[in-house]
Amino acid sequence: MCECGKIFVFGLSAGFIPQAFKDQVAQVLPYCDYVFANENEIKAWAETQGHTTKSIREMAKLLAQMPKKNTKRPRVVIVTQGTDSTIVATSKDGGDAEIQEVPVLAIESSKIVDTNGAG
Repeated sequence: MCECGKIFVFGLSAGFIPQAFKDQVAQVLPYCDYVFANENEIKAWAETQGHTTKSIREMAKLLAQMPKKNTKRPRVVIVTQGTDSTIVATSKDGGDAEIQEVPVLAIESSKIVDTNGAG
């Protein structure tokens, strides 16, 4: 993937994925340009890595800072939190990461048709 310059996107998908498949997730992460997670999934990932922080922002930053094979583009970690702000951590040269919070507008429950696959 790195050699071809293709963008690789990965979703943690469920809290048990980083727990039950810790080694496999670790093998894939160096190739990931974008990683999506919700607050439960990022917490599960952080726990499997031995991180003790309770801050979603810090967890996103730690994941963004993990080693990456393709250094031509930064890793971007997007953490959704329902109607709380979405956290976006973007890796920077030198090992740091920039954190942004993107507000989420609440939708009236009467306007929600189907939550299947809504994350």
